[in-house]
Amino acid sequence: LQISPHIPQPLPPRGYRGSRINGPRPLVVVFWVREAKVTYSQQFSLQGDRFLSTCLVGIGTAAFGCTQTIAILLTQQLVQKKYPESEKGHYKLALDLENTVVVLAPLIPWNIAGLVPATILNTDAGFIPFAIYLYLLPLLNLIHIRSSTPPKLSLCN
Repeated sequence: LQISPHIPQPLPPRGYRGSRINGPRPLVVVFWVREAKVTYSQQFSLQGDRFLSTCLVGIGTAAFGCTQTIAILLTQQLVQKKYPESEKGHYKLALDLENTVVVLAPLIPWNIAGLVPATILNTDAGFIPFAIYLYLLPLLNLIHIRSSTPPKLSLCN
């Protein structure tokens, strides 16, 4: 039995992995979030349906971020100004994030939240039609919000 000595290899330069440099991707994400915050706050400054806008922003960030964590953080950053600064506002924001982006992220085929379980189960994106809870929860919440909100009365002169 011969034991060969292990010769350590020199470390590659910092920020270098394989044959590419990893610097540009995080920069693109940072600039995209900055521009999206400005655009979102300008275009959606009117009081609208917070849940639906949180749902749409969540789908976009889940598709862009490729992970559920990034989608949650980006969505929170983008929609937090639509929720009032109070304990109830923070609760509503957390609840809307939970009922939108957390359950919708796995429906994006390349998002890690759905890709990893599908890979472990040895399947592909064909699981999406059978993930009824994932798209039924936001839909039922939207129906509940629309039906429980009383209509606005206007005064006639």
